[in-house]
Formats: sequence, C-alpha cells, structure tokens
Amino acid sequence: MPVKGSTGVPSAFWLAWLTVLIAAMLAMGLAPFLAPELVLRGMSLLVFVNPDVLGRLGAPVLGYLLFVHAVIGAIMTGWAALLLLVVRGPYARGSRSAWRAIALSVLAWFVPGTLLSLWAGVWLNVSVNLLFLALFAVPLAATRPTRAR
Repeated sequence: MPVKGSTGVPSAFWLAWLTVLIAAMLAMGLAPFLAPELVLRGMSLLVFVNPDVLGRLGAPVLGYLLFVHAVIGAIMTGWAALLLLVVRGPYARGSRSAWRAIALSVLAWFVPGTLLSLWAGVWLNVSVNLLFLALFAVPLAATRPTRAR
C-alpha cells in the first residue's frame, strides 16, 4: 500500500538513476566474457597498481585469474539482472519489500567485500566500493518508505 499522503512510488528520475547504475553493473559483469584480457589488466592495476605484474605470474596463475574474474562477472551479472527486475517491477510500484531487498543486497555485497579489501590492503577497491555504495544510497535514501506498506 502507498504511504498515506503520497503515492509511495519512486520518481522517474530515481528509477532512471538506478537503471543506469544497474546497466553499468551488467556491463562490468559481462566484461570478463567480452574483454577478458582487458579486465585482467584492469584488475591487476586495481590490485597491484601496475598491470606489468601480470607478466611475472605465469600461465597457470593467469588462467586461474581469468577463471575467477569470469565467475565474479557471472555473479555480478546475475545480481544486476535480478536488481533490474526488482527496480523496474515492484520497486517502481512503490513496494517497501522491494526497497528493502535492494538495500539489503547492496549492504550484503558492500560490507564483506569492503572488509576483505581493507584486510588485503586494496585501497583502490575500497574507494570503488564506496563510490558504488554512494550511488545506490542516494536514490535509496530519497525513496525510503516512511512506514510499512
């Protein structure tokens, strides 16, 4: 049910914001399949701050890294596809449960991913995670349900 005194439905602006953000996530998730070498170099830059480190890792390690990136990409693609369906469906209709599902899934990704990045000393990934958190937090804060629906 909508919030009394309002439609409870997110504006087209916030729907577009989240749709573009999720489209970017889809692109990032598909990148390991569409451009595996580019992703490998980019991740090396993110982790080692030097893509030339790849040349010293050897073929078995590079193969494993390509595999891991593909798995992570597949997971991100699946999460983004689900988010897109939730955002364009029940969230767009003002569902409080959909809002909570989006917020919970973002936090479930952010907290362990960021803690692991901090533990590993991968500060650039912490920064990227904070950026994505902020990009989700802004529309979620703007559309937060004020009471149970």
